[in-house]
Amino acid sequence: MALKDIFIVNLKKTRKERRVSQMKLAEMCNTAASYIGEIETGRKFPSVEMIEKIAKALDIEAYRFFVDKGAEDKNNEKIAAYFTNLPSESRQFLLDSIMNAISDGLLKTLNPENESAPAPQTRLLKKKAPRR
Repeated sequence: MALKDIFIVNLKKTRKERRVSQMKLAEMCNTAASYIGEIETGRKFPSVEMIEKIAKALDIEAYRFFVDKGAEDKNNEKIAAYFTNLPSESRQFLLDSIMNAISDGLLKTLNPENESAPAPQTRLLKKKAPRR
């Protein structure tokens, strides 16, 4: 799908999820309702500044208008299939590694001024990677 089409789909979806009419969105962005309609039908494309106004009005990060959810879902399916097909020992090692990375990141975030001190032991399990 083209980037413009992804934007249009995500704009419409987000606006409808937030229960905001084209008229209300136009008021919030200080523009004409017809302009919002033209954007949603693909006849016009907004400037970066207008995209930022629309994002702010709909309480969404602007980049999210350009995320192709269909492609994201397909990638998630591929990852899930790969993960499912891993041997259980490898799958557990991967999960432990992810959990440890999250733990370490949280500790650094919660205690950023103490970076020079040795990090507390956060490892859930001390395992070596399984051999293939």
